[in-house]
Amino acid sequence: MTPLWSIVSDDLTGLQAICGEFARLGFKVGTGLSKLPSREELQGFEVFGFDTAGRPLEAAQAAERVAQAVKGLRTLGATQLLKHNDSIMQGHIGPELRALVASAGESVIYAPACPNRGRWTVG
Repeated sequence: MTPLWSIVSDDLTGLQAICGEFARLGFKVGTGLSKLPSREELQGFEVFGFDTAGRPLEAAQAAERVAQAVKGLRTLGATQLLKHNDSIMQGHIGPELRALVASAGESVIYAPACPNRGRWTVG
């Protein structure tokens, strides 16, 4: 089974928080960093999160890591991609979103909701 959702993040702490919410809802969750797992290692996960560790990098390097992660996840069979970014909008959000769109080959809905900070996505 390929995970239902594949999450790409630039920060392990935030990624673990998001994956924790999926786990709390009963999904089988796995996370990785540094290199993508094999197809066999993904078996059994409904949600898989991958940390690119891109936040401290230059924007172009962070975007390249997102592009590589997306291409790798697509090769592994990922269809539903979620790009996580920091709740206070730290990191290289614009370059990483552009890399996601270019690598995924489709449009992206960007909804930076964070209800505990008063940000909601409506409509």
